[in-house]
Amino acid sequence: MVLAAGALGTTRIVLRSLKQYDVRVPITCNLHTYVPCIHYPNLGTPHKDRCHSLAQLTMIYDPTGDREHLVQGQLYSYRSLLLFRLLKEIALPHRESLRMMRSLAPSMVIWVIQHEDRPSPSNYCVLRRKSEGDYLEIVYRPAPALETQQRAHERVMMRAMRKLGCWPLRSVHPGHGVSGHYASQLPASREDKPLTTDPIGRLRGIGNVFVADGAVLAYLPAKGLTFTLMANANRIGTHVLRTLNN
Repeated sequence: MVLAAGALGTTRIVLRSLKQYDVRVPITCNLHTYVPCIHYPNLGTPHKDRCHSLAQLTMIYDPTGDREHLVQGQLYSYRSLLLFRLLKEIALPHRESLRMMRSLAPSMVIWVIQHEDRPSPSNYCVLRRKSEGDYLEIVYRPAPALETQQRAHERVMMRAMRKLGCWPLRSVHPGHGVSGHYASQLPASREDKPLTTDPIGRLRGIGNVFVADGAVLAYLPAKGLTFTLMANANRIGTHVLRTLNN
């Protein structure tokens, strides 16, 4: 059996199957910050034809100089987003606000800054019982020192944004544990420990059950890991197929 129900879905299936209620397992999550900016060099000009809703530029910051602890930012235009989302942020009547935002929108960009994450005792998942079944409780409380370090890294990146002609308006922190990237609940390890996987994705203590999604990653990089997940799933699937053929 190969489990790939998403990191949280797979974790819930495994914990429920093994009746591991009230047992903590790790969780990692890309802490991220939104930085809306005005690209002042093109104020007053319409959207370019090549301006689309996908990421148009990537910035990498290497604060330690070892190429292992990176901070990553991606630039998005505001072309595909609706202007009414911004009206509530402006202390003016809606008619005037709408006219203003129509003029500013072609010059608005949003940087999304993402940070790496590693397992920590303060961040974990627990499967809890309830009368109708169970639910996965997630606790995510990053250390204050880590948050201070991340804010410092973001300030460095905002200085680079200004050099590119993007003037930051504010920093928006959506909250802890709200990224779309989750991992590390059933981490791959060479040590034979419960609720871990071996290097080929086999869940320890179960036999031929393999995990092929983000739950096996012991570390979450700042950069989006879609290709990493696909490559790892392909590696594990190839191994399983080879085993069946033998």
